[in-house]
Amino acid sequence: MWIIRLQPNAYPNHLDACLSPSSCLGLLAHYPTLRRTDSWLIWHLQNHLSSPSSSFFWSQHLHLLWDVLRVGLLYDERYHDLRRNHRASGIRFRRPFAWTDESIYSTSSYTSNTVTITAGGSAATKGSDDASGTFRVHANSFKMYNVNVVNSYGMGSQALALSAYGTEQGFYGCSFKGYQDTVLTDTGTQFFGYSYVEGAVDFIFGQTANTYFYASVIASKAAGTITASGPPSSTEGIYVFDSCYIEAASDASSALTGDVYLGRPWTEYARAVFKYCSLSAIINSAGWEEWSTATPNTADVLFAEYENSGAGATTSGRASFSKQLTSTTVASYSIASILGSGYASWVDADYFD
Repeated sequence: MWIIRLQPNAYPNHLDACLSPSSCLGLLAHYPTLRRTDSWLIWHLQNHLSSPSSSFFWSQHLHLLWDVLRVGLLYDERYHDLRRNHRASGIRFRRPFAWTDESIYSTSSYTSNTVTITAGGSAATKGSDDASGTFRVHANSFKMYNVNVVNSYGMGSQALALSAYGTEQGFYGCSFKGYQDTVLTDTGTQFFGYSYVEGAVDFIFGQTANTYFYASVIASKAAGTITASGPPSSTEGIYVFDSCYIEAASDASSALTGDVYLGRPWTEYARAVFKYCSLSAIINSAGWEEWSTATPNTADVLFAEYENSGAGATTSGRASFSKQLTSTTVASYSIASILGSGYASWVDADYFD
């Protein structure tokens, strides 16, 4: 078992003025706008407040605050974000925008990572996609936590941040940034939990790997396609995005409204599924794109969606070669179906509920 674990920083110190229950409550009153301080505030509330002010807790945030206080008992020395406003964070939701007592608990987010691995290799200079990878994993039973990986090459060539070949590989609270072909999962099985992937052109791609993304942010820097699936047959290789957030990167070239596609088929057997995801306005109304006019590769693809939300989730204009799943057929794309019935033995349960 290979494990790389780098914990986020301890509590931030810039809120030292919040040392009393009243001042903490005052800040928490603006709860939806807070970032990276939620669990720190909760800690103060738990340790300094015995009975909350009824006037405060009978506000519009009553149900939210009590749920967070219950969850606060699970926090350790790390601080976390609340996953609000469509961001991966420290409070977990079973699905975007869902809130129940059973569906939230604490975990790590990529937003507080402190270690970054950077390189600028490209396929043009290194000789292959794999060789261009800033971080290359050719081992089975591998786990990595809270590491940022960047390929700084930019436009002009395939330039990988991550090249993954192997079974039972898990990436937790990690960030991967590039432009073209950011993440390659080519063989085996991979799980990405509460992570971040950024790119512009075919920036999540591979052939025979079965890869599952959960509660992760997928961010586009420019017009292009997110996935390029290239399996050699209809029974090999698939990407499933579960409860993920599809949006423009903070430094995107423009607003990208309607300029991004969920995927295009590298081969005619391409397979990609987006379920319970939040799709922002960057997603084109067609949703999916041909590989090219000369080689569409659409005859045998599986491009599917289920119960997505957001400005980019409208299905009326979707490409004819894509489909919408039903409550029955979506079961075929559960984590157990994609990663195998024994997934629980290697996927970190703190990053998947």
